[in-house]
Amino acid sequence: MKRVFGIVAIIIVVYAIYFDITAGTLPGAEKKESVQETALSLQYVELEVKPGDTLLSLIESQGGYPDDISIEEMIKDFSALNEGIKPDDMQFGETYKIPVYNQKKY
Repeated sequence: MKRVFGIVAIIIVVYAIYFDITAGTLPGAEKKESVQETALSLQYVELEVKPGDTLLSLIESQGGYPDDISIEEMIKDFSALNEGIKPDDMQFGETYKIPVYNQKKY
């Protein structure tokens, strides 16, 4: 009888481990997307991309390259404004929203 009880206990433990690894027992963490908040607060202009244009060249053409904003942040802002499109995926002839950053005039 002890042997049967031991085998059943081992089967239950193995099944519990299998279930925990495959399906999980904790609910997934909710991902809060701040894309809409970011997109609403950014100033932008819509530009048609020409051959040879890059995100940085388009930003520079709209008032200069901002020194206080990193390239990673510019890419993030561009993606937020354009429904997740990456700058590498821009197609010439298409119109995109390009973020405009306020420049300090000296």
